[in-house]
Amino acid sequence: MNLVQQNLGQMGLSQLMDELIATGIPKPHIKQFLETDPHGNGSIMDQITAQLTNNLAEGMGVKDKEMTAQDVQRIKSNPSSGVSTKPIED
Repeated sequence: MNLVQQNLGQMGLSQLMDELIATGIPKPHIKQFLETDPHGNGSIMDQITAQLTNNLAEGMGVKDKEMTAQDVQRIKSNPSSGVSTKPIED
């Protein structure tokens, strides 16, 4: 957990995964860890996804709203809703 917290938003997802795998922890345990929601704020993976999205948006000059892990969960559960104000047409 410390490895993830220390590097949240500081390294890309593939680099973070390499770091986690390098610890020697079996991949199924890493996957299980990333899917946990220790504080009811969204899974570790959703938190990572939100932070990476915020970093990308900031790099593009978008600073209006930060994405949260709950936003990531909402989008994953209903991808057609997206984050736009306009619905995605089928």
